Amino acid sequence: MKVWYSFPHPIGAPGIATVAWHQVRGLAARGVEVVCWAAAVARPLPPDVEVHTTLTVVGRRVPPRLVGVGRAWSWHDRRVAAALRRTAHPPDLVHTWPAACLATLGAARARRLPGVREAPSAHTAEAFAQAAREQERTGVVLPPGHPFRADQARLAREEEEFAAADALLVPSAAAAATYRARGIAPAQVVEHRYGCDLSVYHPGASWTPPPAGALRVAYVGRIEPTKGVHDALEAWVRSGVGGRGGRFVLVGEAVAGMERVLGRYRGAPGVEVRPFTDDVAAVLRDVDALVLASVTEGSALVTYEAQACGCVLLVSDAAGADCRPDLDAFVYPARDVDRLAAALRRLADDPDLLVRMRHAVLARRERLGWDAAADRLLDRYREVVARARTAGRRPPISGEGRE
Repeated sequence: MKVWYSFPHPIGAPGIATVAWHQVRGLAARGVEVVCWAAAVARPLPPDVEVHTTLTVVGRRVPPRLVGVGRAWSWHDRRVAAALRRTAHPPDLVHTWPAACLATLGAARARRLPGVREAPSAHTAEAFAQAAREQERTGVVLPPGHPFRADQARLAREEEEFAAADALLVPSAAAAATYRARGIAPAQVVEHRYGCDLSVYHPGASWTPPPAGALRVAYVGRIEPTKGVHDALEAWVRSGVGGRGGRFVLVGEAVAGMERVLGRYRGAPGVEVRPFTDDVAAVLRDVDALVLASVTEGSALVTYEAQACGCVLLVSDAAGADCRPDLDAFVYPARDVDRLAAALRRLADDPDLLVRMRHAVLARRERLGWDAAADRLLDRYREVVARARTAGRRPPISGEGRE
């Protein structure tokens, strides 16, 4: 199979650029012929990946702010589309990312090639609605540029992108449900998954279960309303675990306004707030569980990372976590503070339960890695290509024998 992979940011940088890097690397390792178009390369890709950069001049990256971020994305999109129209060796599938895909998806359709768009979050309209509700609850306004701050022009553009794609690649069942609920045809919503680097995220050799009551819990990520940090803190206080020797460590930078919310809980028993750290794995190896009370997500990478380190998850049903409720995780309805508090108490009260759930987490650790995610992504590619071929839009797959 041959795939053109279009990513309008420096591939391999932190965040979604790391997701893209692992996807390209994983596909190449499975014999896929990948032609990668990226704004720049922040981390070297395998030598068998054909790489084209769209925002580099004489080998130096052009910062998007010099031309404007929107113009940079548009330039990337137009360059990939033009190359796709010209190529004498078209791919079997084109994989695009948000904000720089309309021209590319149009060129793919003109050449009768299936085009997919990564959908790393819940449906944009749903994310905006949930974020607005949390802003009202907390009084904290999301900063300009935040991906979930309401922007009707962006919503219109993204809905146009949704319509242009043959399939939307959504990383969790929870996120996929928001697309179907917003009117996207079920067949167009294709679930895949993310992962983590198992060489970095692994359990500590010295872990031992805490005494009853002394549960060690972490939150890692930006401290903001959509992550439900306020609900997690309130649940911690209601659980009473902090007064019994429990510890709740929050690691991350707070958006403007959240310090006021944090201030209500800084003196609560067991609560500790730390700045963000690059060594997230060390934080996760030092606790027993991860709390993520998000009200909207695609599939939070920290949930994979935490499980790979042996943490039991206590997560909302909007977190998009790849877990098994009541076997290796507690999953509760978003905003249900009492349910989260009850889960914290239950796990703190029963060290044997914590040990059983930790063993269940680690028993499926290999599933959490990027290799497993690449297998799933390639399967989804094949499904999309097969569907296009059945519809008469696609010739047989090129290089079928390579796989």
